[in-house]
Amino acid sequence: MSWTNTSFPLSTGVGSPSTAVWEDYLYSIGGRTSSADPNALTNVVQFTKLDAQGNMTQPWALAGNMSLGCYRNGVLVIENKMYIFGGSLNGTGAKMSNIQIASLSPDGTVGSWTASAMPLALDQMGVTYWNGFVYIIGGNTGSSSFDIYRARIDGSGNLGAWSVVGYLPANTAGASCWRMPTLKNLVYLSDPTTTNKFCVGLINENGSISWDVTDPVGYTAVGGGVRISMTNSRTIYTNAFSTSGVLVRLDDTGRKMQGFNWGLRGLDSTISSATMVTIKNKIFILGGVLAPGYTTNILVAPILDGAPGGERF
Repeated sequence: MSWTNTSFPLSTGVGSPSTAVWEDYLYSIGGRTSSADPNALTNVVQFTKLDAQGNMTQPWALAGNMSLGCYRNGVLVIENKMYIFGGSLNGTGAKMSNIQIASLSPDGTVGSWTASAMPLALDQMGVTYWNGFVYIIGGNTGSSSFDIYRARIDGSGNLGAWSVVGYLPANTAGASCWRMPTLKNLVYLSDPTTTNKFCVGLINENGSISWDVTDPVGYTAVGGGVRISMTNSRTIYTNAFSTSGVLVRLDDTGRKMQGFNWGLRGLDSTISSATMVTIKNKIFILGGVLAPGYTTNILVAPILDGAPGGERF
């Protein structure tokens, strides 16, 4: 697999940023700015513009500032509104219980922020939107949360009351839900705890989630709290604190693991606390710790035959 640096690095080096894609814009949201100081967090939302092939066409710039600096957030963009869920406030492990909401302008900048409340203080949760409802899946309260919450969103983008509609599969970790990929009414969890499970969740009409859990021989999961990305509707790529990763192939329904390949050729350097995102036919890794500190680098590899660099099973 061939990884190269993009022409436009981040304007500020960050670790564990969140990301979002809206229209022709890619956003990097919050994150840590010092590996030595766990309280050094940024409230900056950076953005760049993309062309039809997913290439960055301009330097990263300031889109706006969040109300608070934080990291390990959940992020959704619904219509033209950005929702930033919870996150870690500082090195003490304090979690946020609010949702920061702002409208996005046609030029990609972020408007003023308003606040809504989550059902509890969390970071490293999964978030998704389906059929008029927003879901918060798992997360970390200081220990794993196994609950799945949902709230209706109205035509103006306002969130209603939260209610519990289900739970994570047994013996999985809530923090592994961070950056879990989603496809319409399917959610994917690659869980590194205990038995290295691969879980596919189907969102039912009543809002509950039915889980299909596999524990294939030889599969070594990489948690969603590290780096995980869906390269197309049938392939998931995960990468942790290493120079290799796991490629998971799904069947035509998207609900069953068809196969996997461990030990992919990967990065030239070990990068931790980075963020992975897939755009068009490319997969990007943003920021992260690269000695001696957080890097502004953005690495990119082409997706060929549904996999980064055309990797085969």
